[in-house]
Amino acid sequence: MPCVRTDSACAANEDHKLAMEPEYLDAQESPAIERADARARDRQSKRLPVTLIPPSEHLVAFSTATTHLQVSVHTPGRHLLRELGMVFPHYREHCLQAGLTAQHAVSFDSTDSPHSSNPSTPSHSSTSLNKPDVSRLMRVAKEREKGPAPFDDHLLVVKTFQRSQSDLMVVNEASNSERNLLLECFASWGRYVISRIRSHGFWADMTDPASGYPAYTPRGTSLYPDVDGSAILLKYPTHLVSCCRIVSHPVWGTRNYPATLFTTCPADLLSSILNDSYQIQHAL
Repeated sequence: MPCVRTDSACAANEDHKLAMEPEYLDAQESPAIERADARARDRQSKRLPVTLIPPSEHLVAFSTATTHLQVSVHTPGRHLLRELGMVFPHYREHCLQAGLTAQHAVSFDSTDSPHSSNPSTPSHSSTSLNKPDVSRLMRVAKEREKGPAPFDDHLLVVKTFQRSQSDLMVVNEASNSERNLLLECFASWGRYVISRIRSHGFWADMTDPASGYPAYTPRGTSLYPDVDGSAILLKYPTHLVSCCRIVSHPVWGTRNYPATLFTTCPADLLSSILNDSYQIQHAL
């Protein structure tokens, strides 16, 4: 006897199809979601730099000058982070002892404490006398052999540019004089930011743009090149002039003075401190 489907059976079958449609659509979308998740995991595994605060320009006042300052904040990415570990051996040692950098510092040397000393303007003479601490470097190297340090997500790079009147590609009396003034402006502004960060218990330092070495903590075996950092973090083009590479700002061209500050301060607190730094007049 042939099987005859009644209307009620057909209706039940249609209801079953309708009930299954969302699951079917989810099944269709899941591969795309999985691919997006895979790309995100791949990006995370490669530790690419990420811009947390995009570049913004501010007019910052100093006691005897005013400068146009562009500031942006980035995570360094895996490769740059590895290089910074050799620029800041004190930072790696502190991180390995404290476990995480985004917490109150517990192992600053007396010379690095925010309450024991006031950072001063970096100079060619002061940085040349700041020789590497070999014993410290050996301790850090031994600690590094134990495994990867658990602080990759906490170091932030504060990238700055000042607009110059002179083309700093040209070496003459006017450009040298302005270059020294812009160094003093960055050092004064950076001193304020670092002091504010350290008052909250977080590590912070900046590199001397003239030498590439840390301004306030013991130097390591490498220097930090601001030009390379600009290319990595902001994708700004660079040019080779004689034996030196210079960075070209997308608006100011080669009329710019790059400099960099580093910290383990959380991004929201850092943003608040940076906003305060734009509102006050800094001493030179």
